Amino acid sequence: MSVDLADAVKILTPESWSTRTICHAREFSSLMRKAVPSVVVLGATGRVGRLVAADWTGRGGLETRFQSRGQNRGRNARDAADAGWFFWSLSDGVGRLAEQIGAGVDGLVVLSGVTPAPGAEYRLNSALGLAALAAAREAGVGQVLLASSAAVYGRGTGAALDETAPTLPETDYGRAKLAMEADCLAWQAAQGAGGPALCLLRIGNVAGTDQFFRNLVLATAEAPLVLDRFADGTSPVRSYIGPQTLASVLAGLVRLAAGGRALPQVLNIGAPGGGLDMAAFVPALEQAGLQPQVAFRAAPPGALPVLRLDTRLLASLCPMPSGAALPSTMVAEWLRLRGDAA
Repeated sequence: MSVDLADAVKILTPESWSTRTICHAREFSSLMRKAVPSVVVLGATGRVGRLVAADWTGRGGLETRFQSRGQNRGRNARDAADAGWFFWSLSDGVGRLAEQIGAGVDGLVVLSGVTPAPGAEYRLNSALGLAALAAAREAGVGQVLLASSAAVYGRGTGAALDETAPTLPETDYGRAKLAMEADCLAWQAAQGAGGPALCLLRIGNVAGTDQFFRNLVLATAEAPLVLDRFADGTSPVRSYIGPQTLASVLAGLVRLAAGGRALPQVLNIGAPGGGLDMAAFVPALEQAGLQPQVAFRAAPPGALPVLRLDTRLLASLCPMPSGAALPSTMVAEWLRLRGDAA
């Protein structure tokens, strides 16, 4: 039984209350609660996840729960009793994760994964993605947003890469993320109509979390960060997004899916504008009161001058303010959320 506008008005009019309208009132209240989507975030203590969790914690518009692998979850969840957090690791199994997710969840955002590091077990990216999908199916989650990476594109051509661009990864990390995509898409296809919808997020660099940014912040006059400079005077151009803008985009995608909007199977994630010269973060950090130390060198043969994402599809779904593409905005977002996530 649906509730139309006339019935909703009756609910708000005491003299018209009756058994029938009270029943309508209960249904209307339930519908209003579902107007606030419920979302679970896996990997909420990783470099990106902890900033997303910091942005979403205490904010309206979403019912949120966050997954941690252990006790070190930051100020937002200091112990196991903290509301909104739960423990789970891959060894706990799919069934346990489905129990922790629970019923009535609209979206599962999977930010967990193995990031570039010496000796990293990149194969676990597929295992984590498949476990998340299987748990989402068991728990009845409608939409899974699974973090992949722009690394799946490889070197590109210098032009902005849209979601149909060839995937030719050159690193073990990029190859593992592409394998994860293929494994998860194959799993989804095998489920037919019985599995959750899947949207693969090919995320560019998130300001404050990538290796370049962290090295830039830690650089000193005695040990400056060395940055390539090409013959045209530019430094490497990459697609970036601020962590707060990323959190807003993820929230927007969850809301769209909860409202019945079909999301694309693959979606590039980055700020509008097609990329930033990485050297532009130096004055942005200086304006924020930091003192990054940089030394430039002539770019060696084989250095990649441009790798940028075409994010027009994302912008059509979740419009971002033009200021989101500014280095100063990204730095401000990182500093704000870094404090909240400490």
